[in-house]
Amino acid sequence: MKHLLLTTLLTMGLLNTSVHGQEQRILIDGKDRDGTRHVTPLADGGYVLTGWTNGNATKKDGEGWLVRVDQQGKVIWQKRFANQLKTKRGAQTSTHVVDRDGSIIMALEEYRSKGAYLATGSNGRATLKRFSADGELLHEKVMGGSGINVIDIVIPLENSNYLMAGETTSPIQKGYDGWIFETDRQFNVIWDTKVGGFGVERFNGVIQTPDGGYLAAGRTTNDIGDFRAWLVKLDGKGEVQWQQRYRHEHYANTIRQVLPTKNGGWVFAGFIKNEPQDPDPRNLWIGAVDSDGKLLWDKALGGGGADVAYVLTQANDGTFVAAGSTKAVNSENSDAYIVGFNADGKVLYERRHGEADASEIVRGITPYKASGYVLSGNYEVKATGQQDAWLLKVE
Repeated sequence: MKHLLLTTLLTMGLLNTSVHGQEQRILIDGKDRDGTRHVTPLADGGYVLTGWTNGNATKKDGEGWLVRVDQQGKVIWQKRFANQLKTKRGAQTSTHVVDRDGSIIMALEEYRSKGAYLATGSNGRATLKRFSADGELLHEKVMGGSGINVIDIVIPLENSNYLMAGETTSPIQKGYDGWIFETDRQFNVIWDTKVGGFGVERFNGVIQTPDGGYLAAGRTTNDIGDFRAWLVKLDGKGEVQWQQRYRHEHYANTIRQVLPTKNGGWVFAGFIKNEPQDPDPRNLWIGAVDSDGKLLWDKALGGGGADVAYVLTQANDGTFVAAGSTKAVNSENSDAYIVGFNADGKVLYERRHGEADASEIVRGITPYKASGYVLSGNYEVKATGQQDAWLLKVE
């Protein structure tokens, strides 16, 4: 039987490590083993969430999932999307946005078989779908060329178009490129830029910049195959202005998201690999760069286990919040991991939220009202196979 875990923290000061709250589990009509990657609070107090159902985050099985719930977590409607590529792989809904008219635009990933190009078995076809607020399908379109295409970011623009980004092997299928493009409201491509070479490049996050351009964040490979954190600055038409790779020592690292600072630079969050010989060597990684991408400071946080930041947001007081997972306390199961810091690199707090026999991972974070944010992800008990969508509202 499937659950949606809705955890509400009623009082949680940003600098106070004590938590007073309540936990409410609500049965919903759906399959088991669910998780979410993105959440959007709605004006009526409810939420739209996207992720996967009847599967897991490894992308090997399951279906894409789009669900709308009320403020108590009760399902109003939900959509499931099975892999239609006639492979034995699954599907997942990577992201969504709620447009100005209340419609919901989501990106569906359908994964190819293990015999696909580059034999990754982890990526495949990208399809955009628009739904009404009531769940009616209004429009859909397959994006990209004949290669492997993934859309992880959709941003509504002021001109009513959309900016989208992810990764692609189209058109020449010689490696994965970071992929960024603009479409109109019918998903017709206006400009399309692919950045990379013969390695593996991916954009995990994109923001608009004050000059009308964009800053894309992600990862790129070097000649020995390790990942390097990667920032690419583009103008408003998708022309690359500069790009920077970070940490050229014997490390691997990834930037997941980036946000602007008041001085014209940017802060970022992701993870860094400490030593190649460690069995699980990741630490949560935060840092800042100036307007030209020069690294100003960076810090690795966590403990002896795997610590990762998947998401980043800005709190109402101007400080930043990175969130993901940690095994610093529990080596068997991950805890949700939340880190607050300022633009100068001062860590304001670290919080871990979890249970001894369960894994909790934060995969999405969204500002909520004037004084909080909403976290989403998944909650898993390996002993029983239970995996539930997880929503954490911090006020």
